Amino acid sequence: MNNGTLHYDSDTDGENITIAGCEAAFRGRDTDTSIAIRYENDRLTVSTDIFGANTWTECFSRDNIQLPTHYYFGFTAHTGDLTDNHDIISVRTFQLESSDARKNEDRSLISPSAPLIVNTETVSHGEKSSSWTALKIFFVVIVVIIVIVGLVVFLYYRQNRQRGPRFY
Repeated sequence: MNNGTLHYDSDTDGENITIAGCEAAFRGRDTDTSIAIRYENDRLTVSTDIFGANTWTECFSRDNIQLPTHYYFGFTAHTGDLTDNHDIISVRTFQLESSDARKNEDRSLISPSAPLIVNTETVSHGEKSSSWTALKIFFVVIVVIIVIVGLVVFLYYRQNRQRGPRFY
């Protein structure tokens, strides 16, 4: 979700402006795959059909998505080190019937916005994840080993120093 003032961060695949997402196994299929984006009554729903059988699986659905009118559709792609090829075969749009209250509403001045949503799988809007990475765990284990070895050495020398020298 972007109102034109936010920057797409390629290093995090746009997590800073992502409101939701999902994965679909569309690669290597013999049939065309489809995506349906439906925006109705400030609810955005994205569904996929990866089997080409007109059976739709909901990817995600979010409420309170504010989108203005009088804009255009645009499709773009950005790749980093990985390359991929996708063809947009067709785009079909339909105007949905709206309630009487919505017909008289001027939505041209609305700024695109969405509530801050933190996905359970990924952290959105630039927040840092609190999960432990393998590197953090490695360093904690090393520090613990060093502390234990230091404690053993300290106790060994302390015990031997208290005995004092032995002269026979």
